[in-house]
Amino acid sequence: MEACANGHNVARQTANKLNAVIKQKDLFEPVEGKISLADKTISEHHRLISVILQTAVQWQVIPANPCDRVKPPKVERKEAVSLDEKQAAELIACLQSEPLKYRTAVMLTLYTGMRRGEICGLNWSDIDLDNGLVSVNKSVLYSSDMGMYEDTPKTKSSNRIINIPSDMVHLLKQHRVEQLKQRLALDDQWQNSDKVFPAENGSIINPDTLSAWFRKFVRRHNLPDVHLHSLRHTAATLLITGGVDIATVSKRLGHADKTTTLNIYTHAVKSADKAAAEKLQDIFTRSKIG
Repeated sequence: MEACANGHNVARQTANKLNAVIKQKDLFEPVEGKISLADKTISEHHRLISVILQTAVQWQVIPANPCDRVKPPKVERKEAVSLDEKQAAELIACLQSEPLKYRTAVMLTLYTGMRRGEICGLNWSDIDLDNGLVSVNKSVLYSSDMGMYEDTPKTKSSNRIINIPSDMVHLLKQHRVEQLKQRLALDDQWQNSDKVFPAENGSIINPDTLSAWFRKFVRRHNLPDVHLHSLRHTAATLLITGGVDIATVSKRLGHADKTTTLNIYTHAVKSADKAAAEKLQDIFTRSKIG
C-alpha cells in the first residue's frame, strides 16, 4: 500500500488485491516487457548466480560454472551527482523552516555522508553526544515480502564511528527534546524503537518515507533536482575538494577501500589535485619574490 502511495511498482498479486478491495478494474498497468533491467543490476545478478554455482562446483554437484561462459554487460561508471558549496549552503538555509526531525536527518547526512538506511537505523544508544561520535552498525531496509527489517551494514567496513561537530550535536539534542515531547503526547500509543528518526508513532521508519519527504522539500524550495543519496556524495565531494585526504573520506563513507572512493569521486579528486598544484605555484612564487 505504501509503495503505491509513493508511486512505486507493485507485484501483480498486490495489484489484484487492491483492485478487489476498491472494486474497480484497470487501476494498474502491467509493465512486463516495457522496462529492462539496468546493466548494473544484470551484472550484480550475474555475480550472485556465479558465486552460487561456483560453490556447487566446489561441492562437486556440477562439473563447471555455466556463468563462466556468459559475459555480463559492461557497467559504465557515472560521476556521482552532488551539490557544490553554494548549493549546499542554499539547501541548509531552506532547511531552517522545515520540521526539526527532517532538518536534523538531512544535516546528519550532510555531515557524515551516511547512507539512507544507516540514518534510519540509528538508535540513540549509537550516539555519544558528550564526545560527538556516531556509531554506524546497522541499516534499515524494506522489501515487499519482509516489510521493514534491520540488517548489518552494506560491507564490513561500513561498521564505523564518525565524528560530528558541535553544531550537529546541538541539533541532535534539540531533536531529542522534541521527540520526548511527542512521546509523552502519544503516551501508550508510542512504540519505543529507540530510533533517532522513527515514524510518527515511534516505530521504525520506512527509508522511502525519508526520501519522499526530501523529494518534496527540494521541489518546494526550487532547489537543484537531487536525491537524498546525493547528500552522501555532496559530503564526500566537499571534503575532498576541501583538502581532506582520501583515506579519511573513505573511512567516513564506509567504503571497503580507497580505490572505491577514488573511482566514484574522480572529478573531485582532479579538482583537489589542481588546487594543490596552484597552491605549490603560489608557494614557489612567494619564494622567488623573497
